[in-house]
Amino acid sequence: MTLPGAIPTKPFSQAKAELSELMNQVVREHRPTVIERRREAMVALSLDDLRSLLEAFRFEPRVVVGRKEVVASLDEMGLVGSGPDLDSAIDDLLEELRDYATDFVRRYSFYMQTDRRAHAAWVLRVALTPPEEQRDLLVEEPVDEGRAIR
Repeated sequence: MTLPGAIPTKPFSQAKAELSELMNQVVREHRPTVIERRREAMVALSLDDLRSLLEAFRFEPRVVVGRKEVVASLDEMGLVGSGPDLDSAIDDLLEELRDYATDFVRRYSFYMQTDRRAHAAWVLRVALTPPEEQRDLLVEEPVDEGRAIR
C-alpha cells in the first residue's frame, strides 16, 4: 500500500494504544504515519505539515474592472464575487469561497465522487486557514516561476 520503509505503518490497535507517542512523532518530529485497520488505511500528519503541503495550491482570481463594478472570479471553481471596487469584489469572492468550502467539507464524500473532487486541496487550504488569514489567500503575491527548486 505504501513504499516500503518510506513512511512508518502501524496497526490501528497499536496506534490507539500508543496515541500519545504517535502524536509526538507526527507533530513534534514531523514524521507522518500510516495507520491500518483491516483493509482501510489513513495517514496521520501534523496540521502544520499539511498546511505547508497545501501552500502549493494557490488561488489566482481573475479580475475584470468595469465602469461601475469590479468582478473577481475563481473560474476553475465557478465562484464569482463583485463590488464597486477591488476590495469589495475580493471580500464578496471570499464569502463565496467560504460558503463553498463549508458545504464541500460538510458533504465531503459526495463531492469526492464528482468532478469537483479536483477542488479538494484548495478547499482544505481555505478550511484549515484561520478566518483572519483567509483573505490573504486571494491576494497572494505570484510565485517566482524562474526560481528552480534544488
